[in-house]
Amino acid sequence: MHCFAGDIDDARFYLDMGLHISFTANITYKNVDPAVVEYVPLNRLMIETDSPYISPAQFRKKRNEPANVTFVAQRLAEIRKLSVDEIARVTTENARRFFKLTE
Repeated sequence: MHCFAGDIDDARFYLDMGLHISFTANITYKNVDPAVVEYVPLNRLMIETDSPYISPAQFRKKRNEPANVTFVAQRLAEIRKLSVDEIARVTTENARRFFKLTE
């Protein structure tokens, strides 16, 4: 699910369909429920920027750039209580598997 912004029921519905959930910088906003981010299994988690839209909170109303995906990874790491390196490893592995990429 590209640019996921739903609740846990929505996440459950899409996960039950076999989909992955992809978060953007919207998870850096104050009104986002971290329980939704915690709910998604690590092996179904993806990150994206949705550039040029949905900039991280600190750059709101400015053009989003691909480099800002690091802010998404940082927020995911905070919520999931993991290192940014672990989030990068997991989401890279998920993307490789999903898109059938080799190293």
